[in-house]
Amino acid sequence: MASYSATVLMNGDTNFLHSYKEGDRLGYDARTILHVPAQDVDAALNRVYAIGNRHGRDALGREWSSDIRSVSIGDVIWLVTVTDEGTVGTAYAVEPVGFRALGGMPTSVEYGEVGLVRIGVARPAGVDA
Repeated sequence: MASYSATVLMNGDTNFLHSYKEGDRLGYDARTILHVPAQDVDAALNRVYAIGNRHGRDALGREWSSDIRSVSIGDVIWLVTVTDEGTVGTAYAVEPVGFRALGGMPTSVEYGEVGLVRIGVARPAGVDA
């Protein structure tokens, strides 16, 4: 079983009906980084999607934050495979059915809570719905 580190890049430009398009505004912070053991890449992506939809915890026992919307069509998962030989990262778009390999990291990515709030995918910490 391999170990995977996944950063979910939340899409601020999707309406949950269209897939990721280059140039869509993406954001992430420490709350959207997950660690999952899995047999292969497909199993890791499905596990990340499940956790991002509030079903379960990652390998560190963390649940998806209630301050961030669930993982949806148009979001991107940056999946890093950790092996004895090193690490390899690939971006995957969440599609209506499954995932689409994008290759490298998308270019329009913001880090931090402020960025997530600015693109409309999270509430500021401590603010109730």
